[in-house]
Amino acid sequence: MSVIQVGVADKTGKLDPQLVEATAAAINIQVIRDLAPIWNVQATVRHLSNPKSIPPGVWPVFLVAQLPAGEGGVHKDNKKQPF
Repeated sequence: MSVIQVGVADKTGKLDPQLVEATAAAINIQVIRDLAPIWNVQATVRHLSNPKSIPPGVWPVFLVAQLPAGEGGVHKDNKKQPF
């Protein structure tokens, strides 16, 4: 089973990077501890300091101030990868 890599990035530029990093680390602990045993999925969560530079294979989660009308939830690209 491959490990899904999730990256959390602040697109607002208004959040304390240390807070975002600490939050990603806390979510990572929960994902490692709770996700795999119940859902049979392995994943890691980390902070991405630059929302414009997403490493290959990382599923980004962008923190934004406001979503455009009609958007929200999960969106997938033409290869069925979340973005």
